Parts: sequence; structure tokens; C-alpha cells
Amino acid sequence: MGNCGYSILQILYNFPTVQQWGNDSGYDGNRKNTTTFPVAFSSTCFMACITQNVDAQGDSYRNDARIMQISKSSFTWGTNSGHVYWIAIGI
Repeated sequence: MGNCGYSILQILYNFPTVQQWGNDSGYDGNRKNTTTFPVAFSSTCFMACITQNVDAQGDSYRNDARIMQISKSSFTWGTNSGHVYWIAIGI
């Protein structure tokens, strides 16, 4: 896993809302990759979002990024390039 972090935000319905972020790399060609959160969510991950990290020259043909599955401790994703930036929010 690349650079990552987390912060505890406001209290939501008596639970601390947690925001986590980072970047990661894995297999290219939209094959399945798994990223583990720095800290597992105690209850649920409401949302995870990724964007593809392409090389400095940019590659307009390699722009597919998707999340396949989300759990309290990780998420599964795929991209054409195999490099992503991500953010997740949960409690």
C-alpha cells in the first residue's frame, strides 16, 4: 500500500465518523486488487471512491476504474493501469 491515512470526523448518531484515504497499486488490465484500510471501520464503510493514477504523460485510453466490493476492513477494485488514489468514509 502506498501513502495512506485516516481521521476521525464529527460524531454521527453517537458514532465517530471515520475518513480514510491513500493510494495503491496492483494488477493492471482490470484484474481484481484488494486494498486494506489503515484502520478497520467498527460498523460499516458507507462509501469508497477511487480514481485512476496514470503516468505523467497521461493515457486517455486507460481510464477505467471501478470498485467491486467493500467491507469493514478492505475494498476490491480494478483499473486498466493498476494504480489508484482512494477515499473511504464510514463508522
